[in-house]
Parts: sequence; structure tokens; C-alpha cells
Amino acid sequence: MIPSFRRPAPINWSIARPPPGRLARARWINLVLLGLLLLFAMDPVVVPVRPRMTPTEATAAFGAACEGMLVYHVERARTEVLVAVYSLTRRSIVLALTDARRRGVAVHVKYDARQAQSEGMDRALDALRRAGIECLAVRVGDSERAAMHHKFIVVDREIVLTGSYNFSNTASQENYENLVALDSPAIAARFSAEFDAIRSR
Repeated sequence: MIPSFRRPAPINWSIARPPPGRLARARWINLVLLGLLLLFAMDPVVVPVRPRMTPTEATAAFGAACEGMLVYHVERARTEVLVAVYSLTRRSIVLALTDARRRGVAVHVKYDARQAQSEGMDRALDALRRAGIECLAVRVGDSERAAMHHKFIVVDREIVLTGSYNFSNTASQENYENLVALDSPAIAARFSAEFDAIRSR
């Protein structure tokens, strides 16, 4: 006896369409994602590179202690002090730099040109120049936001002082600030090279 086969029901191959509202939302989401993709594609791609680490002795200061650590190292300079600074108004730091110059230490200062007319900085620069210290204004680009924003000192090509700390009254008395001292000729050489490369552009 031959078995009977029931004919299967026809398969509906049509694709169900989402409701009009959901379709509109999907298109909107796709447009947003495309816009974000184009936005980030315009920025240069940054490839993380593991820096070469150099053995060094280091210490850190915070708040009002930044000023004391900076002055301590400048007072002990023997041959050279390189200063790259955005703002310089603190009297104790100006005195430490002028005293170093009178001891025969070569002192060189590079600062942001737009800060030169700020309160207190014109007097600080005048005192440094009267002591025979070379002070070079650095102007960066045409934008008002561009700046020579470095804040570091290299002492005797051996010690580097760097951090958020500006050499100003506000930074010394009011701000949350940090300053790191690095005792490393290798690191000092890199900061010295950066100092030499700083110029108006």
C-alpha cells in the first residue's frame, strides 16, 4: 500500500516590513551613526606608542609646596637654568632667578607673549632683564587660544621641574597645582632640546 502524502502549505517568502514609525527611527539612527563616523574620521588617528622609560629619581609637590620646591632647586643651580613658562608673577621665583644670575649662573627664560601684559608679569620680566637675564617672548599662531603653555625648568641639565604649576601668585596661593622634580640627565636632555626648539610660529 502506497502511503498518501499531504501537500504542504505554500511557504510565504515575503519579508515582513516594520511599521512606518520604526523604519523612520532606524533611518534616523543610521544617519546619526554615519555623522559620528565622518566626524571622527576627520581627526588624525593616534596610534598608542609605549614610551621608552628612563630610570630616574623623582619627587612631587602639591599646592603651596610647589613654590618651595622650585625655589630650592633654583637656589642650588651651579651653571644653567632654563625656564619655559606660561605665566611668571611670583616674587620669590623672580628673586631666585635673579640671585642665580648674580652667582654667575646662565639663566634663560621663554614665556607666552600674550601673558606679558598681564598684571605683575610686566614687572617680573623687567626685574629679570635688569638682572641680565635673557627673556624671549613666544607667540604661537594667530588664534587667541594658542599659547606657549609649557611650565618647566631645567637645572644644570640634570634636574627637571615640571607640572601644572604656573609661577604665579594665584597658583601659589589659591589653585590646586602639582610640580614634579626629576633627577635624570637623560630626561633633562630631552627637556633642554625642547627648550631650544621653542620659538614663535
